[in-house]
Amino acid sequence: MQTVRRRPLPRWAHYPAAVLLICDDDGISSLRGVNAVIGGNEPRGPRYTFALGVAFAALIFDVHGENPTGESLVAVTDRARRHYVEQYTIMQGG
Repeated sequence: MQTVRRRPLPRWAHYPAAVLLICDDDGISSLRGVNAVIGGNEPRGPRYTFALGVAFAALIFDVHGENPTGESLVAVTDRARRHYVEQYTIMQGG
C-alpha cells in the first residue's frame, strides 16, 4: 500500500485505506480524499488498527447517508483485513 506519492503507508493507515478500497469495490465510496480526526483510547496494537478501520467504515457510510449496523461495519473491516491488509503483509514478508 502506497500514498499517492508512492511512499509506503504508515501501519496505522492500512485499515482505513483497505476499507476505502472495499467500499469502492462495493460501489459505496466515491471519496477521493478526506480530512478527518478520529480519536479514541484503544491501546496500540491489532485491536486499535481494526477499530480504526471500523471507525473509518462508519465515516464512509455516514458520508453516503447510509445507516449500517455494527455487524456490517465489522464485516466490511474484516473483508478489508482479509483482502488487502493480510495480503500486503504477506507480500512484505511479515
